Amino acid sequence: MPGSDHKRGSIACWESAWAKKAQTLDFDRPRNDWDYFDSLRAKYLADRFIPKDKPVLTLEAGCGSASVSTYFALRGARTVMLDASASAIRAAQANFDKYGLKGEFINGNMESLPFPDEKFDLVMSFGVLEHFEDMRPSIKEMVRVLKSGGIFFAAVSPKKHSIQLAGNLSNMCMRFLYNLKHGRIKEAFLRSYPADPEFYENSYSAKEYVRIIEECGVSQVKLSGCRPFASLDLPACLCGAYIAFMRFLRPLHLFFDTHPSKFTEIVGVEWNISGVKP
Repeated sequence: MPGSDHKRGSIACWESAWAKKAQTLDFDRPRNDWDYFDSLRAKYLADRFIPKDKPVLTLEAGCGSASVSTYFALRGARTVMLDASASAIRAAQANFDKYGLKGEFINGNMESLPFPDEKFDLVMSFGVLEHFEDMRPSIKEMVRVLKSGGIFFAAVSPKKHSIQLAGNLSNMCMRFLYNLKHGRIKEAFLRSYPADPEFYENSYSAKEYVRIIEECGVSQVKLSGCRPFASLDLPACLCGAYIAFMRFLRPLHLFFDTHPSKFTEIVGVEWNISGVKP
């Protein structure tokens, strides 16, 4: 049964998920497509938000493994990471330790951030807001601790059709063939389709995300579709080929992410939402 936090971040689900993850990041040699996506996003956002000649203090709320903050720290930013999952905080610390970096790690809740007003130059979250039925308390807290003129950034994986639909069909076929190959006839027909996620996902539209974030005190809010490639369940030999294919098309990926349109909003797996605190 879902816990009391199910529609307020699905904390228990994520604690269970992060407790099972042991691998650290490798920005140059991603192990799977998710590592590649994290690496590409971190490098792109660092170029966008982390100046070389000015110290920046950032907060990653709902940090998970803190892939973006890890890369920001490599680029000289001062970074603070917060997550309600203690296992996620340990994963974030492991990534910083791997690269010999220093950061501040806090096991806390986004709906009640333990920071004074107007502390950070950049407040960000990745794959977090979509797990709240009511996003307003978390967004208001993110805005509260953001300096006037500071940048608000959120990447969300909305509950919508996208290129990931094609990826899900591919994943279903791969699981079906894998089960057949190993003589698991029943599993092939009954368990090859994607299971419903254990965590909660809201169903806000792009316009609703923009409106709510504006109502919470962010101006110049812009939403754009991003990530034109699906996540695929592939064996290691094919996963490497898929990553090489995406690397070859990296300029197309970046063009897609930086040229918002209705097409990118529909096709992209995620939405990037940015704005400024007046």
